[in-house]
Amino acid sequence: MKTSRYSSNSTVFYFTAGMAVRNNMFRGRSPALAGRSGGDERQSGSRGGARNYQSIFACVLADLKLKNSEKPQPRSGHRIAADEGNLYSFGGYNPAGRQREGSLYRELWKFNLATKRWTLLKHGDSCPEETASHSMLLMGSSLLVAFGTGFPFGEKCSNQLHVYHIPSAKWQTVTCGGDMPSPRYGQSMTLKDGSVFVMGGTTGFNYNMKVYRLNFETLHWEDTSPSTSVFPGQDGDETPAPRYRHEVATSGNWLYVLGGGTAQICFNFEVVPSYNTQTKKWANMTAQPCPRTGQFPPARKFHAAVQHANFAYMFGGFDGDAIMFNDIWRLDLSNLQWTKMWQTLPQEIYFHTATTTPAGCMYVFGGVTTANGATRSNHVFKMWLTMPTLQELVWDRICEKHPKLLANLETPANRAAMRAQGIMLPRLFYSRLD
Repeated sequence: MKTSRYSSNSTVFYFTAGMAVRNNMFRGRSPALAGRSGGDERQSGSRGGARNYQSIFACVLADLKLKNSEKPQPRSGHRIAADEGNLYSFGGYNPAGRQREGSLYRELWKFNLATKRWTLLKHGDSCPEETASHSMLLMGSSLLVAFGTGFPFGEKCSNQLHVYHIPSAKWQTVTCGGDMPSPRYGQSMTLKDGSVFVMGGTTGFNYNMKVYRLNFETLHWEDTSPSTSVFPGQDGDETPAPRYRHEVATSGNWLYVLGGGTAQICFNFEVVPSYNTQTKKWANMTAQPCPRTGQFPPARKFHAAVQHANFAYMFGGFDGDAIMFNDIWRLDLSNLQWTKMWQTLPQEIYFHTATTTPAGCMYVFGGVTTANGATRSNHVFKMWLTMPTLQELVWDRICEKHPKLLANLETPANRAAMRAQGIMLPRLFYSRLD
């Protein structure tokens, strides 16, 4: 995919459905592959269909010059989460940044997906201090932040759970009991069946692959690490090698571990370490290569991954030596089939972070952009992982073309004035402007 229009001054990049809306949707024609997963390869029966499908993800670069120029500084090691209307980014690290607390960013930002406007949210004394390689999840109207490290890395790590209640804009430190995980950073944290599963991580010196489960009803931690793992036809210990900065996808009773590494090594994707949450056993499952290329993703760490439906999407990362990645891979969790997608990120990147909206749109923010670790990004990338509903397509188109207009609708008075002029929006979309 061409990225010749990339500009270092651009602040927001879009893989957008706008091209499809402009060229097809509003002319009464549907892309040939409507309804398929957005990450699939171009497998249409006609060349025209492939072009239509490709246009859905045509790369459009935008340099939004809104009145509110406040935005996060470039960073890595942060985490993001998103709901229908906003992206939230907490923490991060940049040795060359202008932050007040050393090299770390102890701050929570909100990025409105419609107005493209960043807002720095206030925080109190309960805001976490360990703001690099922590974990963050969105649960209802609250952000869950846990673990992480201060700087220098590993000298001060956390095992605390913090909750930020979005409506009240307040942090709270939650007291938990049971088998508390030791302080760490670079772990995975996955929400499944009303519980949180934490895997792996490091103290900066030692690595592990222990599994912990937090029951939200009792706020009780349980060490669910097996001593041995039994898989049909095999007996023995299949606990994967210790690691950090891996990613996890989930399907059925399984948690699938994707990549990761230590200071010396990084792991491949030909075998997927898999943890069964019911039996509490590990199994090493053999993945299938991309049917088009016959290849697996190259081994890496510091990548990012998201999940939509029964597909995981993994992208970016670093091989630990000199190679950075901008490729995008999809893993079908029903059969562990890898597919190398034709899309790529506009830049090679690692230590970035990603999330998806409920509608199936992926956002990527920040990361390191040079192999020597000297340069970081504060760009936002966007990509649809599925064919959106017509309502979402129209809203996406409005947001792409009229962010300044939408920014003027943030106050009730302005909304009333716009309605008086005959400009109406469904209440659902007004709520996304808050």
